[in-house]
Amino acid sequence: MSKRIDIRGVIYNSILPLRFIENKNTHAIWKCKCLKCHKAVYVSYINIVTGNTKSCASCGQRKLSIKEAKEIYKKKQNNISVIALAKEYNVERSTIYRTLKNMKMQKK
Repeated sequence: MSKRIDIRGVIYNSILPLRFIENKNTHAIWKCKCLKCHKAVYVSYINIVTGNTKSCASCGQRKLSIKEAKEIYKKKQNNISVIALAKEYNVERSTIYRTLKNMKMQKK
């Protein structure tokens, strides 16, 4: 049996491992905290360290309202970075890029 690596307190993307829970089919399961919404999430060690899990499911799949999309489009026209917008609206950067692309297509 291999030695378990302690990853408590190390932040990976938006996941903070809190404690080891169990070995499940040779995968170490950790109780983690999503730093975006502060929910508890259970993630395997390999998904944490490889970056396959970057936040909880609800944060990763959050959609923007039409009002938020319009605000983002206006702010981006004023040269605000995508990273700053993602932090402000608590979404992934890919969501911001997708929103900007959709807004540009609607303007045509």
